[in-house]
Amino acid sequence: MFKEGQRRNPYCPAWYIHNMGGSYRGLERWDDAIATCKRALDRKPDHFPALNVMASVYGMSGRLDEGRAVAEKMLKMNPKYSIEATASWPFKHNSDAEAIRDGLRKVGIPEKSLPK
Repeated sequence: MFKEGQRRNPYCPAWYIHNMGGSYRGLERWDDAIATCKRALDRKPDHFPALNVMASVYGMSGRLDEGRAVAEKMLKMNPKYSIEATASWPFKHNSDAEAIRDGLRKVGIPEKSLPK
């Protein structure tokens, strides 16, 4: 559906593209997920959700150095971001959300936000 939507509207917003990256992440198509998120970031370089998908994919796929660089950028954009902030993510199976959280942990996203 995402591919068809982009075919019909090649100028779709970054959020639409990053969601397709998230779908690739769920299918464990790591390279497709990363390439898709990079396309979203071409549209909107500070698109935090695309960075989030990329960081988790890098962690889940074992590409930790690349993931740490993305996580560092995320934490510069939002120093309070943490795994704790993902608690309300709406996944049908908690194991899916936990796999993503584990990928974020691997690249250096902190468990809890640091106090001021």
